[in-house]
Amino acid sequence: LFFISWQTLNTVEAISEQPGLHVRAKAGQFQWTFDYLAADGKTIEYSQFVPTGEDGGLAVPVGKPILVDLESPDVIHAFYVPRFLFKRDVVPGQTNQFEFTVNESEAGQTFRGQCAELCGAGHRIMVFDVRALSQADFDAWFEKAKASAKPSQGPAQSLPPNSLTLEQSAQGVQFVKRELEAQANQPFAIRFVNEDSTIPHDLDIMAGDGSKVFDGEVFPGPDERVYNVTGLEPGTYEFVCSVHADMTGTLTVK
Repeated sequence: LFFISWQTLNTVEAISEQPGLHVRAKAGQFQWTFDYLAADGKTIEYSQFVPTGEDGGLAVPVGKPILVDLESPDVIHAFYVPRFLFKRDVVPGQTNQFEFTVNESEAGQTFRGQCAELCGAGHRIMVFDVRALSQADFDAWFEKAKASAKPSQGPAQSLPPNSLTLEQSAQGVQFVKRELEAQANQPFAIRFVNEDSTIPHDLDIMAGDGSKVFDGEVFPGPDERVYNVTGLEPGTYEFVCSVHADMTGTLTVK
């Protein structure tokens, strides 16, 4: 029994010298981020925040060993994909690794993944998809993803002199200010400071009917952005983080 266990453990723990893809999976309250790494294992070629729409999640080529580094900036999480019959803890202050290969016959399939360690109030939203792609489809997706992630070179939008600038911050996966005010039909700016290291946030503005009237850029902390907002009609709006559903507040325009 000992020999069988030892042999199985060595098989599970085995890591290829040249994996087909190297990914860093970062689990932060309450968000997964996947960094696609270059051959040196350090340079980030593309980062995927989850969720980010239909292309969100971890895309991998089939038939190739996928090496995953697991890191956490806050509390203990766990990376678990039931299809892989494998779970590994994600522990602050250390990097855990594991490797998996998706069968070529499973190209085109999507597998659900999740955090399997109770990590706080937002634990339930720490889910992600693993999308198995043929090598050709993965290469096409990866090139498109990297190109779309490049910052726009267009001119920055300017505001009229003396325009209002609202101050907002994110800290501990919460908006520091729950209420903001702006003048109706007048453009204004929001200086948004993300103080949560490695955790992505944004600030979107939603009208009462649920429509999005402003879509802020998602970015990881520590960093900041200045969002320029065109004039809004009088009323009560909700500002939200599209990454963390529990981050909300009220914008009053009058």
